[in-house]
Parts: sequence; structure tokens; C-alpha cells
Amino acid sequence: MVAGRQWTRSTVAPGGGPVVRSQIDLTAERPLRSPGKGNHPVSTELAVSPDGGLLVWTSRPDDGSTPSALHMRRLDTGEVTRIQGTEGAFQPFISPDGRWIGFSVREGVGKYGLRRVPIEGGLAADLAELPWPPSGASWEADGTILLGSEVGGIRWVPAEGGAPRELTTANRTREFGHRLPSALPGGRSFVFTTIPALFGVRARIEAVSLPGGERKLLVEDGADARYLATGHLVFVRRGVVMAAPFDPERLELTAPPVPVVQAISQALNAGDSGDNSGAAQIAVSETGLLAYASGGIYPDTPIELLLVDEGGRTEPLPGFDKPLVSPQLQFSPDGRQMVFIEQARSGLLWLFDVERHTYQVLSDRGIASSPRWSPDGTRLVFGWTEAGPFHLWLRPTDRGNWQQLTSGEQNDIAPFWSPDGRVLAFLRGGDVFLYRFEDKQVLPFLTTKAEEGYSEFSPDGRWLAYASNETGRSEIHVTSFPDRERTRTVSDGGGSAPAWSHDGSRLFYYSPPSADGRHSMMAVAVRPGAELSRGRPAALFRLPDRFVSLSPVRSYDLHPDGRHFVMGRYVEGEPEPPITRLELVHNWFAELERLCPTGR
Repeated sequence: MVAGRQWTRSTVAPGGGPVVRSQIDLTAERPLRSPGKGNHPVSTELAVSPDGGLLVWTSRPDDGSTPSALHMRRLDTGEVTRIQGTEGAFQPFISPDGRWIGFSVREGVGKYGLRRVPIEGGLAADLAELPWPPSGASWEADGTILLGSEVGGIRWVPAEGGAPRELTTANRTREFGHRLPSALPGGRSFVFTTIPALFGVRARIEAVSLPGGERKLLVEDGADARYLATGHLVFVRRGVVMAAPFDPERLELTAPPVPVVQAISQALNAGDSGDNSGAAQIAVSETGLLAYASGGIYPDTPIELLLVDEGGRTEPLPGFDKPLVSPQLQFSPDGRQMVFIEQARSGLLWLFDVERHTYQVLSDRGIASSPRWSPDGTRLVFGWTEAGPFHLWLRPTDRGNWQQLTSGEQNDIAPFWSPDGRVLAFLRGGDVFLYRFEDKQVLPFLTTKAEEGYSEFSPDGRWLAYASNETGRSEIHVTSFPDRERTRTVSDGGGSAPAWSHDGSRLFYYSPPSADGRHSMMAVAVRPGAELSRGRPAALFRLPDRFVSLSPVRSYDLHPDGRHFVMGRYVEGEPEPPITRLELVHNWFAELERLCPTGR
């Protein structure tokens, strides 16, 4: 930030009075909801004015008949108003003087805007153009708006408008973006949230001092922090509001945090980095009004593994009974074991014994991705991270030491062995790269302006199948290996996730969804050899309803018997209901001091 700017926050202790709880029903036509998403908000869609007299929230009707918009409720009269000029808005925040509402809006593909609108009515004004949706926004008393980002650092924008300017830089080797910023009193410092991996439930809160940019870890396993006039640092830990006395000059907690509110709606435990923001539906006024929406973190979604034959008939995978499983799996070359990954919350790597129906865990921490067996069945390669991007790791199946194969600031995922075991094909930044074991070199193989995914060697090693959107939609191609002199398109009308049959005589993939949203499993007769001959694609069966589709990692495998596919299906359950009620706690600061004394 420019020299001379300082943030200030009120440090006046709140007055006394009884703690009063109440509720506000938003109605099904005006639920609290992020635009374009399900019922679980992915960013903070609730704001309260500094004087505690006004609530603002983002709403979008169930039927999608109108775009999202901001709504405002005056607590003294109960009057509810749809704020004009906020069509498509999300993530509202209010100026310290209570006169303006700031918000974000999507303006096109890869184009977002930051705007403000007067609370008393009037035209919305543009403040900044952004190439990314802010992940947290906070309007500070010095006329600065702090903006978080999914994969970058904290930026700031003048409240009167201007180009975003960088305050911090994310270290891509240990984190994904600096999010949810909030200023601290006493000068140039603020707190923010960082998520160490693409998904999961881990998060941490740090403070940064400017102009030097020195960072200090404040809280492990916490997100969405803010400093209150009571002297507390309040944050959210997996859906639970925590509070601790905090010294803003020394930047440290002076006592352990304690829980103060349960089951807050929080964007955590999602399988996507953008949705897994850590943002909570909570707002606190300077007068001690707490407003929040209940709901907790994203629920785990059980998945069952199915055996599907070429006629589309399904049955559960015999002996497999883990409900929280990712369909990133592969059978060993001898067919006796299956490697798989638990869902995002744990991300651990497991083995399933196909004959004995037993399990063995292979990792005790971190998040694994897309495991693949070596051709001789003695080693596994997979993406793995404990913090920062995924890199490729090698692990012997006999509990030997792990070996890191790749490094850098980009995700390395979806590896696949060449049949001779000498090369790995994998994805990095939407391109196909190779890892060569003989000299440990990483080499580009398919690096284009298009997005490539799902690369897989043919059983004879002469061809590499992959998906690419170079034509404007995803199609399946094969290219000769290693020379790339001959490339052929296999799909017709779109396709994803190719897989070769065990004998190399067919190439499977699934089609784009039809009008009813269902995919079909397709098969193309091929003869690899020196020249690839291919027949016309034919539909085998429609994929099961609620089929789990991942990108750019294949989410099914061929069963060792050669007659079945193994794929995941979401277990049908009750959907999350929309948020149609807000909880209010008046004079919450008195309760906060009782639960977490500061000694003031």
C-alpha cells in the first residue's frame, strides 16, 4: 500500500444491555444465495451496517427467473427493498460511514467489476475492472477497499475507484491465494485467510504488516477472521465461530480461542478451489449486532462404486463399502488390488483387496490425486500435496520411501505410465508433459493454446489418447508416440475421458450430455499398430444417473474382467435447503465477553 495510508477501527468498548435473540425470515423468493451456484453460498453474501440498523444480502430465486440482486432490510421498520442497479451482484459489503454498499458483479467471461451504490438510493458507480472474482472484500475507514483473490494476493482499490494495486503476493509452493482480508487497528496491518491446498478443510489465518509485507501465522485451522472493538479476534473453524483475545500491536492471541457460535454456514469442504473459499455467512456491527446464517460447512456427499456392463446394467462393486470415496481409481495389472482416494476432506490414498475385501491406507496426511500403477504392479505414481500445488510422487507398494518426481508452481496431475515403464504422461496447466525416468527430465509433449486432458497410452505404447477443446468443444484425439507425426480424431460430436481396452482393440470415452443431461459411454474399434485405423463411434449404454464426472482426471476404470466398467454414482440424499432465515443476536458483545473474557 502507498506510504501514509493507515487503517483505523473503533476501539471503544460496547455498552451494556440484555442479550436478545431474534430471527428474520427471508422467504423462498428472497433466499440468501450466491449467483449461479447451489444453495450453499460460496462467498460472504451477508452484510450489516456499522450502526446495526440495516441488513443487506444477496438473493436469487429458485427458478432462476431473475438474476441475483442485493436486498436490504431496515431493522427498525422491517421494510425490505430490492436495491436497484445490483442485478447480477454478489458479495456485498458496507462502507464505514454506512452510506454506501459495495458489491461485485460478473460482466463476462473472465471479467468482473467492483461497484458501489448509495444506501439511500441512486445509481450504481463502477469502481474497478477485475479479471477475477474477489474472494472477500472489506471497506476500510481510510477510504481503501481490500480485495482477496482465489489464487493471488491481496489487492486494494480506492473507494472512489481506480485500478487494483497489489499488497501481498501468494507463495504458490505453500498456499492458494490470500482471501477474506480485514484491517486491524493501530496502523498498517491486516488479517487474511489462506487455503494451503486446492480443496479440503484446512485453512489458516495470517497477519501482514506493511509496507514491509512481513507475515505472521495467527491461527491454524481457521478462516474469515475479523477484529472487533471488544478486543477479540473472531474467526470460523469448520463452521464454528471461535473467539480469542487479541493484541493488534503484537499481532498475537493472548489466550486460546473458544467456540462462541455453532453451525455457521461456511464455504469449506468443497471439491473446487473457487467454492472452497472459507467464507462464512456472518456479519457484526460496531454496535454489537451479530447476524448469521446457519448451515455448517459443505456436507460430505456419499458415492457408491458400481460395476457397469456393456449393456448398462449396474450392481455395487462387490465388497466395497466406503461411502466417502472419489472415483479416481485404478486396478492393479494383476487385477487383485484397486488403488483409490477418499473424498476431499481427507484425500488419503488407499488400497482395496479385490478378493479379500480388505483395505490398507497408504498415506497419513496431505491430499492425493489420480493414482496409477506401474506396468509391473510394484509402484504407484500419483499427484500429492500437503500445501501448494500437486506434484507427482512415486511410492513402492511394499511401503518403501516416497520419491518426489516433479516440482514447480503448477499442478501436476493425471499421470499415466507408458507400457515399458520408462515414461509418464501427465497434465500441467492444460498441456501434456512427459516425465522420463532414465534422466529424470520433464519434457513438454502437447503444449497448445487449447486445453488438453485425460492423456493415456495405448497398450502397445505407440499412441497417446487425449481430449482437447481446440475445435471449441472437447473431442478425443490420438497422436503417435513419441514423434507426434500422426494425429487422428476419434470422437464425433464431442467426448471426454478416453480409456483403451485391455487388448487395445477399442477406445472408450463418454459423450457430452444429451438434452436430459445424461452422458453415454461410447466405443470406437481401433487397430493401433504403426498406422491407426478406427471405426465409427457407437454408443454402448447411457451412463448411470448421478454419475460422477471429473475433469481433467478420468473418473472410471475398466474392470480386470474386461467386460465391466467401474464408476462412481452420487448417493441420492436430501439436497441442502435454501437459506431463508437469518439469526440475530442483539448486544452480542456482552455475550462474547462472558464466553471469552478479555480482561478489559
